Amino acid sequence: MLLCHLSALTASMTILFTSWKISQGSDRAWKAVTKALESYWRVHQKGVINKKALVEALQHVKDDIPVIVHVSEAGLLIRYERETSNVIFEAFEASPRAEDVLESTKALRCDFPGTAVSIPLDRFQQQSFIENLASFLEQASAESIKQFAAKARKAGVTLAEIRDTVDPALVTQMLMALLEVLGKRVNPPPL
Repeated sequence: MLLCHLSALTASMTILFTSWKISQGSDRAWKAVTKALESYWRVHQKGVINKKALVEALQHVKDDIPVIVHVSEAGLLIRYERETSNVIFEAFEASPRAEDVLESTKALRCDFPGTAVSIPLDRFQQQSFIENLASFLEQASAESIKQFAAKARKAGVTLAEIRDTVDPALVTQMLMALLEVLGKRVNPPPL
């Protein structure tokens, strides 16, 4: 669990520095990273998302305070892009499937982000949108992993393969598809 959180945080920080195109010594970047990490720990409590803390964090995205969420083995980076006045959602797999790791003959390649969607700031700032997004992410963080875990058949019975990572499709496919209806898919350069 901690490793997946660290993967999500590391990828999110890398995306932030790359997307802002500024050096790591920049005060603006370091302040944003510090605030994003503080927000991350307030939002993620006892293994689930705290909806109230997430709503508060989402309300400050425009203030250059990105929100990082870890749900169902997926990382979600939510950040404001000043140039377009849009909010960018970048989703990525926090941990590769065991099958992909074992099949890899060389280094396993992971691209970040996996998918990205841009929605207009005015739509993002609607309180009903923020509340519904926070509710969805809170519920997704509390769902049983058995529903999203890889399945294995043993002795004629289908069981959740808890040694494998959970499929991040709830965020990387379902949520991103819903967000795309409100905005548009974007293609930031992969890391």
